[in-house]
Formats: sequence, structure tokens, C-alpha cells
Amino acid sequence: LLESSKFFNIGQEMTPAQLGVLYKTWQHNFKYAIQKFMTKTGAKGPQRYFFNAIARGLGGVPLGAMEKYARRKSPEHEKVIETIKAKYW
Repeated sequence: LLESSKFFNIGQEMTPAQLGVLYKTWQHNFKYAIQKFMTKTGAKGPQRYFFNAIARGLGGVPLGAMEKYARRKSPEHEKVIETIKAKYW
């Protein structure tokens, strides 16, 4: 997914620090922006629960892809992700 991006060649250009910034940005967006926004939108009832489930389910997809990429790339990449997860999640 990330390695086949035509916009940014993540497979060749991503340092551990850059991956850490990208991961933390997505983590922040998922934790604060998406979840907080979804809890405040929509009518009360089934629609609200449906949209919250979608946000929670799909919000973690980029994070999981970055974790998988870090494991394949190098121990340094994986260490950055694990540090962010341990200290800032």
C-alpha cells in the first residue's frame, strides 16, 4: 500500500525519523480528529453508532500499514514506532 505510492516513494526515501513523524501524525488524526469529530456528528441513535464504528474500524488502517512497513524495513524503523506507541498513545 504505502510502498506503491506514486506521490512519495516511501520504500526508498523514508528514514526512521520521517516514519515516526508520519506515524504520529496519523495517530493524532485518528485519536483526536476522527474520533472526536465522529462522536459530535450525526443524529443520536443508529446513525451515530454506525459512523463511529466506521471511523474506529478504518482509522487504524494506515497505522497498521505503517507498523507492518516498519517491521519489514529495519529494526530502527520498528523501534521508532514502538517508542511512539509506548510513550504517546
